[in-house]
Amino acid sequence: MLNPVAMGAGNYTNVATGAVTLVTTYSYLGYKCFRMTGAADNDGAYWTLSVLANAIHYVTVRVHSASDISPMFDLSLDNATFNTPTLLSTEGNWYVYGYQFPAAQANASTKLYILQNGAGAIDMYIGHIQVEQNTYATTPITGDRNGFTSDGYCWNGAPHLSSSTRATQERSGGLEVDLNTSYNFAVRFGEGKGVPPVTHHYQKMALLPGALFQGYKVEPRILDLYSTAVASTVANIALAKKNFINATKLDRNTPVQPVVFRYYGLNESRPVEFYAYYDRGMEITQMGHKGDEVVARFICYDPFCYEVMNEASALTTSASVANADYAVRKANGTWYNISTDFGATVNAMALGADGCIYIGGDFTNVGDANGDYIVKWNPFTSALSSLATGANSAVTTIAADAVGNVYIAGSFTDLGGANGDRIAYWDGAAFQVLAASIDNGKVYHIKFGLDGKLYVGGDFTNVVDANGDYITVWNGAAFSSLGTGLNGICRGIDVAPNGDIYVVGAFTDSGGEICAGIAKWNGTAWSAVGAGVAGGTATVYCIAIDQAGNVYLGGSFTSANSVACNYIAKWNGSTCEPLGSGLDGICHIIYIADDGLIYAGGDFTTAGGRGTAAGLAVWNGTIWIPIDVIPPGASSVQTILKNNEDLYIGYTTAGTATSSYLNTVTNNGSATAYPVINIHRANDGTTANVRYIKNETTGDILLLDYDLLKGETLTIDLTPGNRRVYSSYYGDVWRAVLRSSDLSSFSLLPGANSISVFVNPTGAPTITAWAEWKKSHWGADMVAA
Repeated sequence: MLNPVAMGAGNYTNVATGAVTLVTTYSYLGYKCFRMTGAADNDGAYWTLSVLANAIHYVTVRVHSASDISPMFDLSLDNATFNTPTLLSTEGNWYVYGYQFPAAQANASTKLYILQNGAGAIDMYIGHIQVEQNTYATTPITGDRNGFTSDGYCWNGAPHLSSSTRATQERSGGLEVDLNTSYNFAVRFGEGKGVPPVTHHYQKMALLPGALFQGYKVEPRILDLYSTAVASTVANIALAKKNFINATKLDRNTPVQPVVFRYYGLNESRPVEFYAYYDRGMEITQMGHKGDEVVARFICYDPFCYEVMNEASALTTSASVANADYAVRKANGTWYNISTDFGATVNAMALGADGCIYIGGDFTNVGDANGDYIVKWNPFTSALSSLATGANSAVTTIAADAVGNVYIAGSFTDLGGANGDRIAYWDGAAFQVLAASIDNGKVYHIKFGLDGKLYVGGDFTNVVDANGDYITVWNGAAFSSLGTGLNGICRGIDVAPNGDIYVVGAFTDSGGEICAGIAKWNGTAWSAVGAGVAGGTATVYCIAIDQAGNVYLGGSFTSANSVACNYIAKWNGSTCEPLGSGLDGICHIIYIADDGLIYAGGDFTTAGGRGTAAGLAVWNGTIWIPIDVIPPGASSVQTILKNNEDLYIGYTTAGTATSSYLNTVTNNGSATAYPVINIHRANDGTTANVRYIKNETTGDILLLDYDLLKGETLTIDLTPGNRRVYSSYYGDVWRAVLRSSDLSSFSLLPGANSISVFVNPTGAPTITAWAEWKKSHWGADMVAA
């Protein structure tokens, strides 16, 4: 068969009024199947073959149906002689039909016809078709199959456009034989086909009773086949045992592979497979001329058992977020806009004690006529609301205190009445002004210190006294100066774990200390932080400090403490370190999430040399990794906030954002499954960059940076022992997956899994993606019903 499954081109041609289509209703291999409908005799289709030899050929067709429909259709290789197939077996709801064609009918044939024979209206789903030069049927072959060896199955040409081969030494498939009828080896029962053993990991408690459970490991399964070699003579008994040993011994194939035992005992229509290696047994215990009682022990290092057909799910690889104007949010794995009313930049976001997100910016009339420059987003009701009558000019920074007050600062001169200049706070019901105001300039950043005081930075001067330049502090009753202040704009403030206050901006002097864009206030005095920044315009726009005390700086510099650092750097207490090769444009915001990830936003288009950034990127401590959303247009990201798993981004543009798509992938097995993920680009579009696959249910993530060529398929095989990342063009391409990816643990839990996938498309390429896996179970009993 040039394409035995309903993937790719399909490889079929309708005959008469037959109607064959590709559908996702069911799947056997891949995520589609052929649906064949017709109402008249001889309706159907033919499938193209490579030229058949003048030899006997066997044809098998797997049909999804509620009952046996073999009398309703015929098969032909010469379009002259049509034969009704025989029902060979059932595999769940898949009925396996077969027919042996004589050499004369197969000779030089290039088509297999499947036509209705007039016995009734037909509507059947075909999951796999196989034509092989054999006198019997073997297990399904397709170049997409995953065997025990990396090259066990392959296409003989282009995928889904050529015939397929199963390697001679591949042991995962072939002829299914009954041990009793073929080898006179009757298995009376198998011990070990239930649930495999489990080892618990725990920590004993020193004084408290019991222990603390810390996890578990599923151990290999021991499978003992209690059997009888049955024959009429001693020699034939020995022959039965010999044949069984030859079929199951470890050196039967190279490389060494397990033998596959299929078990039909609990549900004949749903056989399960055990992958077993011979261990011991088969002793001589001759009982006479009727039989020999033997026990054959096997070890299943893969402790689970598997149904014979695959499961699969189509994957959507990107989504468009319409009206993503100036802000987007990610909730429960899906990206949304916040409002279509934002008409200008969102500058700041902060989480209030009430669980709501406070949003400030340059906008007006958001939500209602009072939604000017400041609004509140309620993530529980997905509603925006204004705060009193809003402000009369931009809000640039927001900070919430521990008692529920939300402080707001910027360039406004009216927020809550008299003295509501540049800074005020919302108490949950109304704006309250401070006892004194900042009567000039603009506030760029506010931050609460460990001392409970609010530190305020901007381009103002002379707050309270002549030393209140560019930085001041509010103690709850009054402003006071920090030494003699700064000599230039303060853009950002953050607090170290020990309480020290770090400030950044465009200054060169702090309290008489020579500094370049960064300084430290220890509560009583200023000090420089290394040699500061240089290069570019040597301005630091943002700062963030992690729990270990590392200080992250972002701005327009290209050097920090005399170390080459492009637009972003880390001060580790003694020197500055670059974050990879840095960014290629100004960094306006650095945000450290609770999970330790460093989010950077700004005007850049690359991070770490990768063009996966569009004003937004993430540093995971080792490398820059892509994020699964691209704001509209040439955006400059100004603010980032993460609340639990919800992520909020504010920026300077309006329009449609491009993001990941959240797929629901259901594993109907009872055990964890490890999928094979395929992503294919058709011969169209401009670019298709594969970036991100995340199981939002488990938290496992695959981080990628791979540009698909036209017609290329990227396959990520996550099967334990056979993990592989390869291209249909280049072969192995491990470089496609970035460090810190969860290659060893990425899996599908039993039941529904939420899988985010992001392939960034430009020029509207056609992307087809799917995940495919074997349905696995803890034991044979799981298929009893």
